[in-house]
Amino acid sequence: MLYEEIELLHKFRNLSWTIRNTPDHFLNEAFARLIRIDTLYQRYITTEKKAYSIDLELMDLLILDAENFYYQAFRLICCLENVPGFGKLRGKFLEITRIRNALIEHSGRQTEPLSATYSMSRDAGIQIKPQTKAQTYYHDQGINNNMLTFKNTLNKEIRRAIAKADQLHKT
Repeated sequence: MLYEEIELLHKFRNLSWTIRNTPDHFLNEAFARLIRIDTLYQRYITTEKKAYSIDLELMDLLILDAENFYYQAFRLICCLENVPGFGKLRGKFLEITRIRNALIEHSGRQTEPLSATYSMSRDAGIQIKPQTKAQTYYHDQGINNNMLTFKNTLNKEIRRAIAKADQLHKT
C-alpha cells in the first residue's frame, strides 16, 4: 500500500546524505516506522476481511492494529519534523494527530476512563468513538479513509522534501 512512499523516502534519504546536518537517526526511525505502518495496514486489511464473522479475537486484533497505526503514524510525523526539508507537519496530518491525541493517547481526563468505543463498517473500517461527552469535538472517519489521506499527504510532503533536497544538492 505504501510502496511508493517507501521508495520516495528512500530517495530522499539518499539525497539527504549529501546535505550537512541531516539527523540520520530521525530519518532511520521514520523509515522504520513507515515500513511498520505499511505492514500494520496490510495485516489490518487481511484481518478485516475475516472479522465480519463476529470473531471477537479478530476484532481485538483489528482494534490493536488501528490504535497502533495511529501511534506509529504520529511518531513518523514527529520524526520527519526533525529532518531538514520537512518542517511542521502535524497540521497537515490533522486526522492522525486528532485521533491519536483526542481519542487514543489523551482520551480522558484524570477522573474519566482512558478508553474509547469502536465501531466497524466495510467502507470506513475501524472507527474510534469518544466514550465521554468531553471528547465529542472530533469524529473519526475510519482507518480506511484516514489511511488514504495519510498516504496522499505523506506522498506530497516527501516529494516536496525531495525537491528541496535536490535543489540544495545542485547549488
